[in-house]
Amino acid sequence: MSKQNAKSGTSFQNEIRDDCEWLESRQLAHIVEIPDPFRVRSYNGARVTGHFESPKEVDFAGTLASGRSIVFEAKATKAATRFSFAKLETSGTEEEQNRQRDLLARHAAMGAVSFVLVRRIVPDRIQQFTYIFPVDAAGVIGNTPDHERRSINWDDAGRFAVPRGRHWWWHLVQLYELPFER
Repeated sequence: MSKQNAKSGTSFQNEIRDDCEWLESRQLAHIVEIPDPFRVRSYNGARVTGHFESPKEVDFAGTLASGRSIVFEAKATKAATRFSFAKLETSGTEEEQNRQRDLLARHAAMGAVSFVLVRRIVPDRIQQFTYIFPVDAAGVIGNTPDHERRSINWDDAGRFAVPRGRHWWWHLVQLYELPFER
């Protein structure tokens, strides 16, 4: 991952954290970022050596004021033509692959609001677009009829786009018909 991509992802994560704090301050939801299970082995000036103790769960999790759980992954991309669901996969054994998708599906099966929040950055136009791709109990992302679909073209993703000038969480309320009345 390039430094510029990492910076875009960090900026997006910071925006999400700010939105989660705002939702909590109005008692609409309690959503927290789940830290990576990372153990530092040594620190030598500017260099840190360590390892992940276990695979990460989801990026964010919490509870809405209605009592319903919420879990989601947050991804930032500069992909020009499509969003690849492979970004949710991990390398390793077949058992480890699709871990994030499976985690989101398990939460959805228990009644949670489960989705992938994607920020698309278009560098040459200095524009950003945000999408919410729901994940259902079968692990289907974005209501796609083909469970094995590996990506979605941006041209086909319009129905998942957060309207310009809206926060992602407001679009989520409408998408899931959530009772946010505070």
